[in-house]
Amino acid sequence: MLGSKYLPEATLYVTVEPCLMCAGGLYWSKIGRIVFGASDEKKWL
Repeated sequence: MLGSKYLPEATLYVTVEPCLMCAGGLYWSKIGRIVFGASDEKKWL
């Protein structure tokens, strides 16, 4: 629909910061901006 596999002009809003696997997918999509509401405290335990 957008004519490209990259999303440099897109913004993704999520409630909790993305996990490592999701962050990798977002990196490869070259998304322009990620906004998250809270840090994932369990990730660091």
